[in-house]
Amino acid sequence: MEPAGYAPARWTSQKLAMTTPAAIILMFLRRIVPLAAMLVSTFGIAQLSPLPPPLAPLPASLSGRWTITASGRPASDIVTMSFDGQGQTGPVKGRVSLRGLDCGSLDEPLSGSWDGVDLRLETAQRPEVGAPRADGNCGTARATFVLRRKPGDTRFEGEARVDGLGSVATVSLDP
Repeated sequence: MEPAGYAPARWTSQKLAMTTPAAIILMFLRRIVPLAAMLVSTFGIAQLSPLPPPLAPLPASLSGRWTITASGRPASDIVTMSFDGQGQTGPVKGRVSLRGLDCGSLDEPLSGSWDGVDLRLETAQRPEVGAPRADGNCGTARATFVLRRKPGDTRFEGEARVDGLGSVATVSLDP
């Protein structure tokens, strides 16, 4: 005879199933997998590089120097650029004045593009415009500037070339 209030344990199929090793592992995984996923995603986000600083607008004007070695001698002179618009990325228009050796630009139109880092511009050069030598070779007269501003810096540096001429000038410009 069994004591009063004692009820024999009934092993239902559900209780029996929850005590098997596979069921115990399954319950453990159901609790640990979401926690592990959350930790992995948190650490993964923490390891991402910080967001880049916002792009600074293109300044309204730049000025500086170009430098080239021509006929074995270094030469250098001034360049000034002014830009239309608010300095946003995209197409760029403006004016350039450049004093070259044989050719130059005096308030010549320029056009190109600005992506927040690279500034690519094209303009024309004219013979004997602001140039100390007469009867110079201006190539096709199309000058191309490829300048880059490093993040956090205000200076633009790069190259300038005139189509049809073999030399490349280094350019350094500041706002």
